[in-house]
Amino acid sequence: MSDSGKRDKGGALSALALPMQLGLTIAAPIVAGVWGGNWLDARLGGGGLILVASILLGIAAGLFGAYCLLMKEIRWKR
Repeated sequence: MSDSGKRDKGGALSALALPMQLGLTIAAPIVAGVWGGNWLDARLGGGGLILVASILLGIAAGLFGAYCLLMKEIRWKR
Protein backbone atom coordinates (compact mmCIF):
# COMPACT_ATOMS: atom_id res chain seq x y z
CA MET A 1 0.00 0.00 0.00
CA SER A 2 1.37 3.36 -0.97
CA ASP A 3 0.90 6.59 0.93
CA SER A 4 1.03 8.78 -2.17
CA GLY A 5 -2.40 10.20 -1.29
CA LYS A 6 -1.00 11.58 1.93
CA ARG A 7 1.87 13.20 0.09
CA ASP A 8 -0.50 14.72 -2.46
CA LYS A 9 -2.58 16.31 0.29
CA GLY A 10 0.54 17.73 1.92
CA GLY A 11 1.67 19.06 -1.44
CA ALA A 12 -1.67 20.73 -2.07
CA LEU A 13 -1.73 22.30 1.36
CA SER A 14 1.83 23.49 1.09
CA ALA A 15 1.05 24.88 -2.37
CA LEU A 16 -1.76 26.96 -0.84
CA ALA A 17 0.35 28.16 2.09
CA LEU A 18 2.35 30.79 0.20
CA PRO A 19 -0.61 32.45 -1.56
CA MET A 20 -2.51 32.57 1.74
CA GLN A 21 0.50 34.10 3.51
CA LEU A 22 0.86 36.66 0.74
CA GLY A 23 -2.81 37.58 0.93
CA LEU A 24 -2.70 38.07 4.67
CA THR A 25 0.61 39.92 4.48
CA ILE A 26 -0.91 42.42 2.05
CA ALA A 27 -4.42 42.64 3.49
CA ALA A 28 -3.64 42.99 7.20
CA PRO A 29 -1.74 46.31 6.99
CA ILE A 30 -4.37 47.76 4.65
CA VAL A 31 -7.21 46.82 7.01
CA ALA A 32 -5.21 48.19 9.94
CA GLY A 33 -4.63 51.40 7.97
CA VAL A 34 -8.34 51.79 7.24
CA TRP A 35 -9.30 51.14 10.84
CA GLY A 36 -6.54 53.28 12.36
CA GLY A 37 -6.96 56.09 9.85
CA ASN A 38 -10.70 56.22 10.35
CA TRP A 39 -10.24 56.28 14.12
CA LEU A 40 -7.60 59.02 13.95
CA ASP A 41 -9.69 61.02 11.50
CA ALA A 42 -12.64 60.92 13.86
CA ARG A 43 -10.48 61.96 16.83
CA LEU A 44 -8.38 64.62 15.11
CA GLY A 45 -10.81 65.86 12.48
CA GLY A 46 -8.56 65.27 9.50
CA GLY A 47 -11.37 65.42 6.96
CA GLY A 48 -10.34 62.13 5.36
CA LEU A 49 -6.72 63.10 4.82
CA ILE A 50 -5.42 60.90 7.63
CA LEU A 51 -7.51 58.00 6.35
CA VAL A 52 -6.06 58.28 2.85
CA ALA A 53 -2.51 58.61 4.19
CA SER A 54 -2.91 55.56 6.44
CA ILE A 55 -4.38 53.48 3.60
CA LEU A 56 -1.44 54.39 1.37
CA LEU A 57 0.95 53.56 4.19
CA GLY A 58 -0.84 50.23 4.68
CA ILE A 59 -0.54 49.43 0.97
CA ALA A 60 3.17 50.24 1.01
CA ALA A 61 3.73 48.16 4.15
CA GLY A 62 1.77 45.24 2.73
CA LEU A 63 3.66 45.24 -0.55
CA PHE A 64 6.99 45.52 1.24
CA GLY A 65 6.04 42.62 3.51
CA ALA A 66 5.00 40.54 0.49
CA TYR A 67 8.29 41.33 -1.24
CA CYS A 68 10.28 40.27 1.83
CA LEU A 69 8.23 37.07 2.14
CA LEU A 70 8.81 36.18 -1.51
CA MET A 71 12.53 36.89 -1.32
CA LYS A 72 12.83 34.73 1.79
CA GLU A 73 10.90 31.94 0.06
CA ILE A 74 13.07 32.14 -3.06
CA ARG A 75 16.29 32.02 -1.00
CA TRP A 76 14.95 29.10 1.03
CA LYS A 77 14.12 27.05 -2.09
CA ARG A 78 17.70 27.32 -3.44
